[in-house]
Amino acid sequence: MAHGLKIINDAGTVQVDELYKNMALFAKEVSTTNTVISAGLSKRTFTYSASLLVNPIFAVRCADYAVARATLSGGTWTVDVFVNDPSGTAFTLYVFGEPIASADTMGFRVFNASGGLVFDSNLKYLRVIDFWNKPFQSGGTPFETRTYASGLTLAAAVVNLSLAQDASIKYHVGLKYSGNDMVVDKVGYGSACSTFGGPSCPIYRGSTDIMVIDCTNY
Repeated sequence: MAHGLKIINDAGTVQVDELYKNMALFAKEVSTTNTVISAGLSKRTFTYSASLLVNPIFAVRCADYAVARATLSGGTWTVDVFVNDPSGTAFTLYVFGEPIASADTMGFRVFNASGGLVFDSNLKYLRVIDFWNKPFQSGGTPFETRTYASGLTLAAAVVNLSLAQDASIKYHVGLKYSGNDMVVDKVGYGSACSTFGGPSCPIYRGSTDIMVIDCTNY
């Protein structure tokens, strides 16, 4: 750009200019599951207006394997948070979407040449620190464990959710946190194989993309 503001870090990377684009925190839900799906599996459902929440990303933090599954119908996003534990299990859901200008009267804002808001210092923006692509695997051991720096509040967004079939049960891929570790494994969804065409239906495998988000102080 010939004129305007450009913020560059020590490495010479542009951090903010008039082309800046990112998701911002829309909602934070500190909650517990309240609906039993099957033995050892529960969920809670949230709804959001699609006119306010645009192009969302849903990230979950939980002490046991959990995943958020979202569907859009009409003007409403419906989000189910599945947890591989009984009803009453605690979790936090972080909802990110296209930024909505804050109501704060103090702070720092950047606009583009058309007058559109591209950055607002009062918003909590999406901070991605890692990305996984994990094929489904069966068996009793976790898919993978990764360790991150201490002191961070991390959540995981499954941005490409694939189902997988292991024997007679359908699974989602889910994630949990233990200390500084994030562990990815399966979350039982409790659907019998007959749901997909009878007891002889084949085992199939999926691949899931996982975004790790730093939600510290969010």
